[in-house]
Amino acid sequence: MQIPLVQCTIDHFDFNSDVISVYNRLRLSAALCPPLGHEFTVKGKISSDIYKHFLVNVTRCNSTIDPTCADDATYNFIEAAAGGRFRLLIPLITTILNPASENYR
Repeated sequence: MQIPLVQCTIDHFDFNSDVISVYNRLRLSAALCPPLGHEFTVKGKISSDIYKHFLVNVTRCNSTIDPTCADDATYNFIEAAAGGRFRLLIPLITTILNPASENYR
């Protein structure tokens, strides 16, 4: 299942005051996020009996086919402003790696 990303808003990071305080400092308004309310299930580790993960693929879309895609000039401007590097941040709310136990270690 593919999940189209949307522009991040402060509502995406409304977990607590610590997270909200870094929203402007990290320029998260220029980032892309899953739609509000979308949930990912991540459980266990690869050797666990219970294990769930997700795969992230980042690809360049084609603005001549998809009108929601940035055109080449806009993309080149964003890429230059980012120094040719994009960051992929995946915040995890819980660190329980062994889902059958509350002791995540």
